Amino acid sequence: FQDSSTNNTFDMSDCRLEGNRCEYHPLSLSSGGGLATGYEFTLDHSGHSNHILLHNLTFVRNSAYFGAGYSFYSSEETDYTEPTNTVELSECVWEGNSARLGSAVDVNHGVNGPNGVFPMPTFTDCSFVSNNNYYNGGYSPMGTFYMSNLPVTFLGTTNFTENTGGALV
Repeated sequence: FQDSSTNNTFDMSDCRLEGNRCEYHPLSLSSGGGLATGYEFTLDHSGHSNHILLHNLTFVRNSAYFGAGYSFYSSEETDYTEPTNTVELSECVWEGNSARLGSAVDVNHGVNGPNGVFPMPTFTDCSFVSNNNYYNGGYSPMGTFYMSNLPVTFLGTTNFTENTGGALV
């Protein structure tokens, strides 16, 4: 969603995203081998009341520079004290994804202004299994789940099993 997007919903359920690649390029975000979503607003156009709903998705053997399985980015909502844009992931599985950082998931912020709020992605009953971080052909300690200046909530049962590079960074 971008600019003045208001009252929209992106709803994706029961899908398998497998073997996708997002190659590194210095002029792009190079993120979201499996899927990338986000809120991109300029300081003078703040969208609100939008929803990203992802349920029962499986991300397998995707690769990217950032967030090989799933990448979420957001700029802030202005003129609000609580976020109205939401991001909810439930019963999703990330397995065997590879990236420099956030081998399974990358959660990142965009434009920062003086008075705004960011959405808080919520992950409910999700599993992260055997995801790998690499850099220049070697091991990278940059996390299976990488968060950069955005709050994240984990609800229910969340499992991190046999990942390289640490669970959360």
